[in-house]
Amino acid sequence: MSATAIESLEIARFALKDPMFSEAEVNVALGNLAGELGTTRPERGTLVAMRAVIDKLERPEVFPRDQDAWEMHGAKPRSFKTWKQRINGLVLSMAVDMLVRVERPTSAPLCVTMGPGSISPHPALLSVPQEE
Repeated sequence: MSATAIESLEIARFALKDPMFSEAEVNVALGNLAGELGTTRPERGTLVAMRAVIDKLERPEVFPRDQDAWEMHGAKPRSFKTWKQRINGLVLSMAVDMLVRVERPTSAPLCVTMGPGSISPHPALLSVPQEE
């Protein structure tokens, strides 16, 4: 995913959390994110579904099930699922980018075999160096 898509997601997340943003500003932030994820003219239902997906990501304790989030926000299940897939793909891309940045010995494998049919991340990938 592009850096601008990641920035758009961060801006939308911030706008949804900060009460200083008006409803119109939140919708602009969500619309920009929708544009980065391939939608040219997002409709109201798209923005509602995106808000529900991001809210579920931010507050999983409030929305233990997807259905709780789409019902609370008034989103359609199909639209919620579509935007959940797109936004989660972006979040996964961000996580992979962060993982790749972790310094590791060049000779260290990415995974180690734990037994028949089971692999685990190499321990060097699990320990993130602390910044001082």
